[in-house]
Amino acid sequence: MAALLNYFDMLESGFCVRINRYARTRAVRSFFSCVSKLGDWYFWAALGALCLAHGNPGTPEFLMRCSVTAAAGILLYKLLKRHLVRERPYVSHAGIVCGTAPLDRYSFPSGHTLHAVSFTVLFAGFEPA
Repeated sequence: MAALLNYFDMLESGFCVRINRYARTRAVRSFFSCVSKLGDWYFWAALGALCLAHGNPGTPEFLMRCSVTAAAGILLYKLLKRHLVRERPYVSHAGIVCGTAPLDRYSFPSGHTLHAVSFTVLFAGFEPA
């Protein structure tokens, strides 16, 4: 598995360095910092509270499904992160500047992405509008 990850690191390193140059401006860093915050639990909790306030009778069951999904996602995330140990790009590639303090040491899998995709699918099915 490590050899496969090293291969992909090599393929993406030039691309990452080029993209990282754009993130050296404060405006770009601020924008992506805000986007990243949308993956935090409190955004999804607020969205769940809005669904509850909307008064749909299926909301409690839906929120329970969200809770189970969150727990399964955290378990999967921690298990994969412990075994895949993929360093963050600024550690692996000297040309990449870290734009903000990382939440943890390894970059893959992304907990924000895992939960954002999971909850987006759940919420889109529950409240398509």
